[in-house]
Amino acid sequence: MERDAQGAISRRGGVVMVVEHEPILAVSLREELSGAGYEIGGPFATCADAVAHLDRTRPTVAIISTGHGDIHCMPLIRGLQERQIPVLIHSGYLADDIPELRNLPWIAKPAAFGDVAQAVRALMEQTHPPGDP
Repeated sequence: MERDAQGAISRRGGVVMVVEHEPILAVSLREELSGAGYEIGGPFATCADAVAHLDRTRPTVAIISTGHGDIHCMPLIRGLQERQIPVLIHSGYLADDIPELRNLPWIAKPAAFGDVAQAVRALMEQTHPPGDP
């Protein structure tokens, strides 16, 4: 991860794993995040595909689209947490609708263009404060 002269995470701050089952949203997220200078892991249409990818690479942060009762993403989320990779939930549901994910950072769908990249940057700043390599 690169930092600027002030120690803030640069626009080329790492690899963002994107898990989004809606093709148009996956393309939009890829464009938004790559335009903000991030490398993209995926986008993956299923959490199972992302789990397989996680066995081969280490993203800096992950954005996961999940819905109410979506138990298929829990192994991926647990795997990311075990590796201490920050997770951002991107969902049309409310955090309170999915209790097991309530404590994770959350951005609601639909999000305005730029909001997800801003949330990723904020999450990276929070989990990789200045002074961290």
